[in-house]
Amino acid sequence: MRLIAGHPQLALAAAVSDSCAGRDIGNVFGHLSQALAGHTFKAHDQWLEQLKHGSELALFSAAPHGASAA
Repeated sequence: MRLIAGHPQLALAAAVSDSCAGRDIGNVFGHLSQALAGHTFKAHDQWLEQLKHGSELALFSAAPHGASAA
């Protein structure tokens, strides 16, 4: 997320985490508090609803290999 926040042509639309939904990203990951101030985690169902209204998408996954391969 830090690399996305600092990229001149990307904007973080959503950070998805059911276990951290509604929490400030900077409170969960202190090193991101300045780069992503005001951004909160969204639950999976909130993100799916947001996708219906977006036009462009790039998905980055930070899940452990076992979880992302399942």
